[in-house]
Amino acid sequence: MLTWSELFIGLIPFALAGVLLWLRLIAAGAKKETAAKLIIALSAILAFVLIGIALAAKGWRERNFAVLFCGAALGICSLIALRKKLVKVWEKFPLTEKEGEPKD
Repeated sequence: MLTWSELFIGLIPFALAGVLLWLRLIAAGAKKETAAKLIIALSAILAFVLIGIALAAKGWRERNFAVLFCGAALGICSLIALRKKLVKVWEKFPLTEKEGEPKD
C-alpha cells in the first residue's frame, strides 16, 4: 500500500510536466483558462494510460490474460488519444513563426 509521501513523490514528475506544458501554452498565446482546460484534459487521458499500464501489469503477474489484454488495449488506445490531443494542441498553438514572416 502506498503512503501519502510516496504518492506525492510519485506525482512530482507529472506536476513538473504540467508546469512545462502550461509555460509552453502561455508562450504560444493561449489564455490561462484555455491552458488550464487543456492540461486537465491531457491529465485525464494520461490517467487512463497509467490505469491501462497498471491493469496490464496486474494481469501479467496474476497470469490473467483477460485483464492483461484489457489493460494493454486501454493503455494503447489512451496513448493514441493522448497523441492526437497533443497534435491538435500543437497545431492550435504553434510556437514557430510562419515561413516568410520577418523575424524580430
